[in-house]
Amino acid sequence: MAHTLLALPYVLITVSAALATVDLRQEQASRSLGASLWQTIRWVILPQIVPGVATGAVFAFIVSWDEIVVTLFIASRAVYTLPRKMWDGINEQVDPTIAAAATVLFLVTLVAIGWQIARQARRSALAARAEA
Repeated sequence: MAHTLLALPYVLITVSAALATVDLRQEQASRSLGASLWQTIRWVILPQIVPGVATGAVFAFIVSWDEIVVTLFIASRAVYTLPRKMWDGINEQVDPTIAAAATVLFLVTLVAIGWQIARQARRSALAARAEA
């Protein structure tokens, strides 16, 4: 519950922004061309709001992942989440597992950033080629 309350503002803002940008004319056009309500939701509305929902999910995950204070305050000593295990490993013992987990997280971040840069460069090259 505590993590939900902490992450709720991030999700609410991003999903609200995504819902505010939904083009109602496309929904009306879909309905006027004979699509059912569920087809309109599936093929018109959802593709428009998926980026906002995904962003909200990523923000909620990051907030919950990084919130060691709430985990230490609310959870009992028997509950071990990964941030708590890392915290205990740093404070109580010298364990190479913590360094390995941090390295894996760092490499995942680097791969994601590299993938995004390559994807954006490919899009720019395709756009430049299409203009020429």
